[in-house]
Amino acid sequence: MKTPSFLFLAFVLLIAHVAASRLQGSTFTSIQTLTQFHDSSRQFILDGRQLAIPLPAHVLPPLAIVGGLVQGIGNSLRRLQEGTIDLWGNTKQLGGLKKRFARGETLTFPEYNLMQKTSGDIAKFVGLALFTMSKPEFTPFLCSFFPAVVPSTYLNSDEKLQRCQQRNFARVRGVVTHLMSLQQEAVAPHRKENDRMRHLRTMERLLHTTTKAGPGKALKQVGDLEYVLFCRPKRDGKGRQKADLRAVPRPFLVSVCNAIGMFHKFIPAAGLRTMLSDYLWKIDESDQVLLNTNVDKLGRDDLLDACAQRALSLGDASPDAMRANLKSYLKCVSRPSLAPPVVRKKESEQEGKVVALNENNMRFALLGLNMVGLVRDAKENSALRALFGCT
Repeated sequence: MKTPSFLFLAFVLLIAHVAASRLQGSTFTSIQTLTQFHDSSRQFILDGRQLAIPLPAHVLPPLAIVGGLVQGIGNSLRRLQEGTIDLWGNTKQLGGLKKRFARGETLTFPEYNLMQKTSGDIAKFVGLALFTMSKPEFTPFLCSFFPAVVPSTYLNSDEKLQRCQQRNFARVRGVVTHLMSLQQEAVAPHRKENDRMRHLRTMERLLHTTTKAGPGKALKQVGDLEYVLFCRPKRDGKGRQKADLRAVPRPFLVSVCNAIGMFHKFIPAAGLRTMLSDYLWKIDESDQVLLNTNVDKLGRDDLLDACAQRALSLGDASPDAMRANLKSYLKCVSRPSLAPPVVRKKESEQEGKVVALNENNMRFALLGLNMVGLVRDAKENSALRALFGCT
């Protein structure tokens, strides 16, 4: 048996410190016998019977650390087991769905969503297996503190809703951070000061228009976002375009990453542009599938996935509200009357080359508008006040 290295012991101490800071003063539930813990009275309720002897104050943090670690590791291993079993049982459908999609057959959105999530979970499972082969002692901690690496094809509706609510808070935070960053960069001396001030004014107008009239009208009034909506046409054999985000500043890229739950820490702006361009490419495929699907017949799980992928405000997370938001988004994508016309072209004054509307860049602008539109929601307004420390 391997002896723990110094790095492993340091990692365990770091985890204990983080767990103590998160769990001290809170209520948690252990896996085995400890069912409830009250920090205020410093008493245990063990198997439904309250102990009469209060525990000393210095004993509470170690018990909280141990109980929290055991609970987190146990839940992560349970999620790994359930996700692996579901992944194994539905891998057989993946081959048939891919063949049908390659032949050009029309898939329903649940089938397309299953195909995409199963492919992603296979990649997660392979990466986790390689990590386990190299460092098996770190696998439980990795699954506990980084749940995104665990295959989770079949999360239930409550878990999906919880993730979406966390993303909603991150989106509002992204809007605030983006506007504040642009304001600071615009005040500081910079050779592109005029462009940054123009972008700041555009974002402020988007915030006002989206709050008053909604994303559809705001998208029609975006006149200063030509560097986002227009670029040189780059098409593949199927006539699709990849998004060109070279002129988009980093704060806006980070805000959109927060909106869709994409990891962006320590990644340069060029890497974020590549990741978002690939993401928009997949959303383009998903939009084409949704346009051929009756949105009224989608279940709650599929609605949650579709809204979360497009940074749509869930509001009260009722199926009717999610369907209305999704239909509004699909109208902006499919109808030229609600978005800048696809056939519109203009001459570039500097380079003299024809540029046309990039549909995936328009989707990127829609993601930003959906993210800004969250401030209209009462729940998101409360989250916005919490960010500023207001009552």
